[in-house]
Amino acid sequence: MNEDLIVSSEDELKPLFRKNYREFIAEKPRTVIFEEEEFTLYNFEKMMELTNIDGMEVSRIHALKPYVKTLSEFMNPTFKDLDGYKWSLEKLALGKAIGANSEGDLLFFGCYDNTKVHLFRHDDGSIKRTKLTLFEIIKQFSE
Repeated sequence: MNEDLIVSSEDELKPLFRKNYREFIAEKPRTVIFEEEEFTLYNFEKMMELTNIDGMEVSRIHALKPYVKTLSEFMNPTFKDLDGYKWSLEKLALGKAIGANSEGDLLFFGCYDNTKVHLFRHDDGSIKRTKLTLFEIIKQFSE
């Protein structure tokens, strides 16, 4: 087990999110739509929940790390996402998962900044930029 990938308290998560987003995800389950797919956003309890990915047990918020470990076995350390932007596996591993669709694809943030949200397809390791930010997600539900 990777202790540094296990989140055991909400206090560990709070510094990653602004107060308005923390309150937003605590209110009730939320679903966002990206490319006609529904993604359920994680609340703190779900972010802390343990999951086993490719033999590594991690909290859901750290789900990208085991995928990166597996991808590193057959991918170059740098690659381009579906929009042609350059990525590195090292940066991808820093991403924080904030939600998933029914297939297990992840919405995440935190690779290059702490606001832009990206989509990670777990079956092929592809990445897609969304037009979403954490602020835009909150705004969608406020209108």
